Amino acid sequence: SLSVIQAFRDRDAGRRAADHLVLFSPAADYRFVNPEALALESRDPMLNIRQIRAAGVAWAGERELTDPMISPLFGSFEGLPPMTIFHGDRDLLLPDTLLLAQRAREAGVDVDFVQIPGGFHVHVTAIATPEARRDLAHAARVIRGG
Repeated sequence: SLSVIQAFRDRDAGRRAADHLVLFSPAADYRFVNPEALALESRDPMLNIRQIRAAGVAWAGERELTDPMISPLFGSFEGLPPMTIFHGDRDLLLPDTLLLAQRAREAGVDVDFVQIPGGFHVHVTAIATPEARRDLAHAARVIRGG
């Protein structure tokens, strides 16, 4: 989510943004109220709603959880660079990230959404797995422009 927030800041300040955003299991809405996310909680081996809600409140500080600088789902995606998003289907952040991708597409952003069957939150950190190696290689190609 920090990459999207920085892209908002760059766009709004008239600065050149990154050529392409690569996101791994981003948090899109720190309220964590999506019923689809709540339904995934029992399948998620890494996260639980109570802990990530507390993290969201700590992250927000004095800001509202719906502030786009906290929860990018609530921002304007017009003028953002293309995005490649990697997300496991067992990650309870998935439903909100799908909404983020949809809103970005509706704003004209080219979004490549790579959903990993059986994948958990930030699955690419498990670098010994073939899925992580495959997706990190994919991300490297995107970053290199290839």
